[in-house]
Amino acid sequence: MPKYNYSAKNSKNVDVKGLVEADSKKIAVSLLKDRGYIVYSLSEQKSSLLNFNFSKVSDGEKVNFTQNLATMVGSGLPLVQSLDILVNQTKSKKMKQAVMSILKDVEAGTSLSDALSNFPDIFGNNYISLVEAGEASGKLDEVLKRLSSTLDKQRQFKSKVKSAMLYPAIVTAVMIIVITILMVFVVPKLIDMYESFDIELPLPTRVMIGFSNFVSHFWYILLGMGFGLYIAYKKYKQTPNGQMVIGRITFKTPVFGPILRERDLTEFTRSLALLNASGVSIVDSLAITIDAVYNPVYKTAITKFVEDVKKGGALSQSVRGDKNFPQIISEMLKVGEETGKTDEVLLKVSKYFEEEADRKIAGLTTAIEPIIIVILGVIVGGLIISVITPIYKLTNQF
Repeated sequence: MPKYNYSAKNSKNVDVKGLVEADSKKIAVSLLKDRGYIVYSLSEQKSSLLNFNFSKVSDGEKVNFTQNLATMVGSGLPLVQSLDILVNQTKSKKMKQAVMSILKDVEAGTSLSDALSNFPDIFGNNYISLVEAGEASGKLDEVLKRLSSTLDKQRQFKSKVKSAMLYPAIVTAVMIIVITILMVFVVPKLIDMYESFDIELPLPTRVMIGFSNFVSHFWYILLGMGFGLYIAYKKYKQTPNGQMVIGRITFKTPVFGPILRERDLTEFTRSLALLNASGVSIVDSLAITIDAVYNPVYKTAITKFVEDVKKGGALSQSVRGDKNFPQIISEMLKVGEETGKTDEVLLKVSKYFEEEADRKIAGLTTAIEPIIIVILGVIVGGLIISVITPIYKLTNQF
């Protein structure tokens, strides 16, 4: 998602600068206006295709920061003193620098939410908006407690999804390494032996030898092709059409697609419930929730929900009209709208999707193992046929 550097004045007419993530400049301005900012400068941050962040703040660090801050503020400790204590407790260099900057801004009279907004890559729009709502309602400690609980659940859920993806990734990597070693070091020695046979080699063997020669002598072409495909993928992914196409393909991917879909639905309902319970308006909650989901298909759908609700439509009706959202969400939303307990209903829905994702993740290994066994069987079988057939053919000539 694009990032925008902004300069603005907050509700206290104080100059603030920071970074905001949004699908477009229009949405970025809207998000900043929702925070009470008057934007006078906004520019997209250009990033390199190979820009990796090696000093990213972990989810665990954010959870610890939020839990400790909630405990101290809830115990009646002044915010400045709480932040000062957290500076000494924080181990991560990047997080420590952020907390020190936040402490300095708060000491100068800036609100906590405005101070946090200078670090959107750490806290995000969802986090900042909830803190702002807590400050406005005078229930900052309660909001921080809810937020820390939600962050902890999100961290655990992400960990489960990553663990599920790790097994097939490792197996695939090992397969590629083994095949490369065979093609570069083992097969060339077999070629010398086959040449001494003075017989016509069967097709599987000729294919194996051709592939081995290509890998051994033209490996740089393969690397170049791989790098070129990676660059093309990254560029295509940055286009609106590319994001949508890749998003749809992701959801249709066997085994992994349903898990990723459940993950986004969990984050959408959980974040919306937390924002709604904290007193954030439904329009602002939806706009903020765009950042909570990962797939562009859902980001686009939620953007449409924002426009529909702004026009006076019911959220349940908008969700019902989108086939990417299961019917249970629209039905439960309707119940929440009629009873005035939308946040409670959404929390139940988020728990349902989280349990569904957990069930799919638990069965992931069982589902992937047969696929991996078949692929390995085909590769090993092909290699055996390619190696043994010439020797068998030679023995039949005697």
